[in-house]
Amino acid sequence: MRQPETYAELLELVVKYQSRLRRQLLIDIFNNKNIHGSTLEEVAEYYGFEFVSRRFTFLVLNFVDRLTGSSMRKAQAMIRAAELLEQSLLAQIPEGAVCPTDDLLLCLINLEEGAELSGYRSLLDESFSLLRSDELLNHFYSVMGVGIPCDDIAMLRACFDSAVGATQYGVLYGYDKWYPAVSTEASHLRSVPISPRRLSALQTALGSRSEEMLETWVRDTFSRAGQLFDEDPTYAYLLPRNIAQRAHALSAGSAGAEILAHAGDRLDSCISLEQEQQALIELFRQFCAADRREVNPAVILVQNYLQYHFHEPITLETLGSLTDLNPQYLSVMFKKETGCSVTEYIRQLRITTAQELLRSTSMSVGQIAETVGYEDPLYFSRVFQKKVHQSPRKYRNGTK
Repeated sequence: MRQPETYAELLELVVKYQSRLRRQLLIDIFNNKNIHGSTLEEVAEYYGFEFVSRRFTFLVLNFVDRLTGSSMRKAQAMIRAAELLEQSLLAQIPEGAVCPTDDLLLCLINLEEGAELSGYRSLLDESFSLLRSDELLNHFYSVMGVGIPCDDIAMLRACFDSAVGATQYGVLYGYDKWYPAVSTEASHLRSVPISPRRLSALQTALGSRSEEMLETWVRDTFSRAGQLFDEDPTYAYLLPRNIAQRAHALSAGSAGAEILAHAGDRLDSCISLEQEQQALIELFRQFCAADRREVNPAVILVQNYLQYHFHEPITLETLGSLTDLNPQYLSVMFKKETGCSVTEYIRQLRITTAQELLRSTSMSVGQIAETVGYEDPLYFSRVFQKKVHQSPRKYRNGTK
């Protein structure tokens, strides 16, 4: 690289260097790595910021292709969005950084000392409108989550988690919208309201195995919760899962209960509230049908095998040889019988075992990842975060 010959060139080089360091802070937080420094002053020095006595917040953006769902198109969209944010938002704030990842676009904003998020609302509105109107980005649904502003290094990760939470939950309720910070505390996760009267109606519908009653119950429950979804998109994420958990508990021991036990895998693949509602209705239909037939012996054989071998590399070909069935036919039949794919079933077994190890042992996250079948601890942490909505470390600390 050519050495700078003038003060202006040197200054430009320093700015680029600092920009890379600031992106590194985003990457370290995203990958759940240790942040360099124990105070804001130390973090500032290491990552090239000057945020002493100022306030941080994070923006996290998610994009869903309206057309093809191509990963290449999404990567191009995130790079374009990063360029637009650097030209607009980052040009009007004291300091910041933007960094695209495989799934999300991360942005860090250094607010003025004592500043509240409300003071930046018009600027956020303008930036989000700019993204939506771009020729490339208007082919995507887009959601932006904003983190809780913090002025303490101990709150940095919580600030980031709140921005990610707003994005993940918001994508299920309203595309092309930005959401303020969403609480991800455990107490908040338990506060999704399903009244005793509605639970009693659900128990009656489950007991009667009535597809019509269950579908009506789901649609009515979602309709009544509409105002809650408007106030806090967290509910759009939590309510369907709470329904599935309650339904599984109410139907424990009966035919088809196993289908509801793995409802989370089906719901995690949904990208809209309407899809989640339909997924629940379909799961209840499968639950009702389970009482009218015996589970295929091949499926039971696969489930028993996976209980003891989920930590090993498993292919459909292996399971096909085990059951003397065509692998693709077995895959379709397994999902029809259980309500989830073989891959989803294995993932659930791994994460459930990991949760138990985090609660009951002092094994490191890396050791647990290897024990349950993940070679890459970082990938394991991301899968765990998606399923449990907490990092492995945070989950362990919360169970002590």
